[in-house]
Amino acid sequence: MPLDLSPLPYEPAALAPHLPPEAIEHRRRAQQAHLDAIKATLDEDAQAGTSLEQLAREARGALAAHAVEAWSDAFLWTSLTPPQPGMPQEPGTALAEALARAFGDVAGFRARFEDAARHLAGSGRLWLVQRRDGRLAIVATPPAVSPLTGQDTPLLVCPLPAGDEERARALAAFWPLVNWKGIAARMRAT
Repeated sequence: MPLDLSPLPYEPAALAPHLPPEAIEHRRRAQQAHLDAIKATLDEDAQAGTSLEQLAREARGALAAHAVEAWSDAFLWTSLTPPQPGMPQEPGTALAEALARAFGDVAGFRARFEDAARHLAGSGRLWLVQRRDGRLAIVATPPAVSPLTGQDTPLLVCPLPAGDEERARALAAFWPLVNWKGIAARMRAT
C-alpha cells in the first residue's frame, strides 16, 4: 500500500446504514493524519522506496505506530464490502470449512469473535488471522499494534471502540459488511 490515501473500493454511502458516511470520513481523516506524520518523518527517497506494509512490519517507535494505524485502516476498507440485498452474507465453502475446523462453524466463529471483543481492554482491533500452519485464529490488539509484525497473515480486521455499548454497536454494524470473498482470497493454501 502506498504512502498516500488510496481511494475506497466503494462509495462511502455504500456501507450505510451500517456504517454512515460521516464515520467513514472521520476514520479516513485519521488515516490521512497518520500518513502525513509518516511523510513528515521520512525523506522523499525513503517514501518512494517504502510501502506502508513494510513500514508497519519493520519500523520502530512513533513511525511504526503511525504506519500500523494507517495500514490497519487501509486493510479495514478491504475487509468490508457494501451489503448486497438478496445475496447470502456467509463465507464460501473453503472459508466456511476452515472456520468450522477452527471454531466449530461460522456461528461459532462469530461467537468467539464477539467474546474476544468483550474481553478487549479499551479500544483496539480484532483480527482473524491465518497461522503459519494454516490454522485460523482470532487475535486482539491494542491501538498501533497489528499481526503484521509476527508470522500470522491478517485476513480480517474489526476496529473496536472502548465501552461495552459502543463496542456492541460496532460489531452489529460490522457483520453485515464483512467481505467474505476478500478473506478467502487472502487465505494461503495449506
